[in-house]
Amino acid sequence: MAETQQAAAKDEALPEVLERHLEALQALLPPPRDTRPVAVGDVEKSLDHFQALAQWAAQHSLPRIAAPCRAAVRLLEDARRLGYAAADHRYVADVALPYLRREADRWRRTGQPPDRASERPVALIRSDDTVFQNFYDYISATQRIRLRMESFQHVRGYHYKDLYYIRKLLAQGQPVRRVLDIGCCGTVYPNLFDLDHVEYAGVDVSQISLDRMAAIYAGKPIRWIKDDATTLRAVEDDAFDLILATQVLEHLPDPETGLASMAAKLAPGGRLMIGTESALGGAVQGGRLRRVLAGVSLILGGYYFVHGMTPYVFPHRQVESYVDLEGTYRRVSVPHSHFHPLFFERVIREQHLAARVVFLRVSGLIHLYGIGAGVHFAAQEIKARLPILRYLGSQIFVAIEKPDKA
Repeated sequence: MAETQQAAAKDEALPEVLERHLEALQALLPPPRDTRPVAVGDVEKSLDHFQALAQWAAQHSLPRIAAPCRAAVRLLEDARRLGYAAADHRYVADVALPYLRREADRWRRTGQPPDRASERPVALIRSDDTVFQNFYDYISATQRIRLRMESFQHVRGYHYKDLYYIRKLLAQGQPVRRVLDIGCCGTVYPNLFDLDHVEYAGVDVSQISLDRMAAIYAGKPIRWIKDDATTLRAVEDDAFDLILATQVLEHLPDPETGLASMAAKLAPGGRLMIGTESALGGAVQGGRLRRVLAGVSLILGGYYFVHGMTPYVFPHRQVESYVDLEGTYRRVSVPHSHFHPLFFERVIREQHLAARVVFLRVSGLIHLYGIGAGVHFAAQEIKARLPILRYLGSQIFVAIEKPDKA
């Protein structure tokens, strides 16, 4: 009985903690839709308050409070280094703070904390679904775009790998007149081209992403297109000499259809360059059977298990909890698949695509499950020549070419 009373008294004090942080934050940050500069010291103080709130909410099993705080922390960490931008302010001041204020007011009024029970996540299974769009609008508003752009320079990062191989293949001198960049949020690829002589288009499922990229590349002759990467209905067929789709395919509910749609947009002689997650990376997140198969593949080489039974795709999902741009708490199950390097050949063959794989590399971290060790291919040109190593690695880069009709 005494323990129950102590727990109840503890819960009664919780809204005061939330309200104390909220009062401080509202004094530090401009009101919603006010984009005036924020002092570096105020950014630091705001970050401290959001971090404290996120930790406090996690300790007291309050996921509905923790979710917007985590997003605000990501944005403010970026702002601390690179300056507080209007895009950062939109979520922090227009969404996170009003949502937390409503939760604090309701808590104080009813005496009941936000529901601690985690609702069942909604599976994102159709890219044209409103829930899918809702999630990627949130991602676009809270993504650390400028930090993502910097990550292309980090040798150990998968963005570096994609940029490395794109540069390598472009150096071969294949003429490029029209470029399509799919999933273009945070892209640095426009910098590879003379945009006065190359027609460049960026595609993203969220208009928020496109608006943020348009602001970053203001004055550049780039066409920004809102479209779904699975179907690409707003993009013309047989039109592009080069299509870039890095770190996109694994997030599509239907990657086979997505790959076929991308290939259909290639002009004769054009190339589709894809960077994505390999099957071995997927094995890390699987159960005992998947880890055993990964170990067997290390012995047999290259993920060839039994002829005709190669697992081309390892479907995987991760649960995301967030407060969307309308101030509603949601939980969704997001696709994050991993692919065998032979996946691309299989789709081309089974869907009778006019295309062929002309370049494929697997790189990154490999796990040696038998001894619990890991090895990282830091230099991208360390290529596995032995059959036992040929397909090991957590990242894939592949180039697919449409034959020239001439």
